[in-house]
Amino acid sequence: MVFDLLCILDALDNQNPVLVGASMGGGTSLLAIGEGHVDASALVLVDVTPHIENEGVIKIRAFMNQKLDEFYSLDEVADAISSYQPHRKRPRSLDCHGPLRV
Repeated sequence: MVFDLLCILDALDNQNPVLVGASMGGGTSLLAIGEGHVDASALVLVDVTPHIENEGVIKIRAFMNQKLDEFYSLDEVADAISSYQPHRKRPRSLDCHGPLRV
């Protein structure tokens, strides 16, 4: 992902970009700057931090490992997300036939 970022920056001919990254994009930007691949003039992190609490890591891993192969319906996906983020409104049901690969 850092290589992808470097390709984008090269295509834009941007030597000192302002990077704004959310979640995985934030982690990629942080890594690219931290390892010296990008000389950014600024970094804005959204939904990611350079210091991660172990309790949060355990919670995220448990959520991501609950269905390693497939979900059998979009309702099952919505149920999993709702249990992980109960403060969010559950998405509406959608018809889908067959397993959903993750």
